[in-house]
Amino acid sequence: DYMTFIKDKCKEQKKNYNHMLHDLLLSTIGCFYPVPPQMQPHLNFASQEFMYDMVIGSPTGHGKEEGYKLKPTDFEFFATEGAAAGILYVFNTLKENYLLKPGDTIAIITPIFSPYLEMPRLADYDLNIVELKGNPEKNYALDDDQIDKLRDKKVKGLFMVNPSNPGAYSLPKENIDTIGHLINTERPDIFVLSDSVYAPFARKYNSFMLSCPKNTIEVYSLSKYFGTTGWRLGLVMMPKDTNLNKMIKNISATETKALHKRYSLATTDPEKLSFMDRIVFDSRQVAEAHVGGLSTPQQVLIGLFLFYHMHDSSHNYQHHIQDLLEKRMRVLYEDLKTQPRIVPESTDYYTLLDIPAITENLYGKSARDTLEKKYSYLEFMFHLANKYQTIMLPGKGFGTTNNWILRACLANLPIAEYSKISKNLASCIHDFVGNT
Repeated sequence: DYMTFIKDKCKEQKKNYNHMLHDLLLSTIGCFYPVPPQMQPHLNFASQEFMYDMVIGSPTGHGKEEGYKLKPTDFEFFATEGAAAGILYVFNTLKENYLLKPGDTIAIITPIFSPYLEMPRLADYDLNIVELKGNPEKNYALDDDQIDKLRDKKVKGLFMVNPSNPGAYSLPKENIDTIGHLINTERPDIFVLSDSVYAPFARKYNSFMLSCPKNTIEVYSLSKYFGTTGWRLGLVMMPKDTNLNKMIKNISATETKALHKRYSLATTDPEKLSFMDRIVFDSRQVAEAHVGGLSTPQQVLIGLFLFYHMHDSSHNYQHHIQDLLEKRMRVLYEDLKTQPRIVPESTDYYTLLDIPAITENLYGKSARDTLEKKYSYLEFMFHLANKYQTIMLPGKGFGTTNNWILRACLANLPIAEYSKISKNLASCIHDFVGNT
């Protein structure tokens, strides 16, 4: 059980078990502010094991990557109100510490969750965006010409959802290795921020923690995998020896002086604060740092969920979800004469439906030409909604290059409903091109 797990970890890491039980009890009751604000001590154990397994995995057959040089205890974590809060906290600290300045450029791998394209452009950050466009013919992997954009010194960071939303694939290992090598050799001044909420759905997840861990920040949410969107449970993960600490030391003397004044509100030695310390302080605008941190009952819940996954020795829960999503995916495509691309890197949580390609599979090339030349994708979407009560999101809002790409979610309906959606899509296409 969870307490036995904590006891074993205390013995392994030479921690006081009674202190940990006391921490767990007070956290469960919720009678004190989170102490320390970054993470309750008992939750570190579960976070280390779960997150290390997810982003690094077993070195079997590998072992040469940078990530395998690190142990679970070489990482630190910050419990946050979901991944969204974690991402905002990281961006805010990058801004406050002059690592991202107005007018700077960040690279974003697209297609991506649309708010992540909008947020950097807000006046809060005023950043320029260069898109690294995933190739839809290669499961949204990055071609070399897209990766080469990171060689531009104007690019200060790389931001992505991996595995992607809406692309629903983990980046291939080749991309991870190539970009990691580029960062380690040419661009040690660049940070990598990855939202990994969909990682447990992929049978094979490739993280930048494998290739360039000291430049990488992983943000994870329990919302999707454990079905706890309303609880707002998330984690920020980075190595204790992160290169972000070095980047802060390289800012100007004027900026260092300004930061000394900022953080002296909460500490007598601001210059010794790590990047993670600054994230925690900045999450409450420094002045309120003493009441920072995720509520302790929520932290207990995170620990229980992570423990449940780790000690389901056969991973029945995970495999059941993966199999269920794959089955829904196959049902969704069954009336469209189109094969879904299901590979170990796919999450099957979303799919991007290429309506012209499906039209050609159903009715031939001339029907596809008619659809694309005579109609707008918006006409198709509104007709699908009005006549068939089937609503999908346009891929254009996520940064796809083809307006006729529609996003479907496989996470929230019974299997029978996806059969109806499949038939509705086929019928809708017939309404537009059936007589051609």
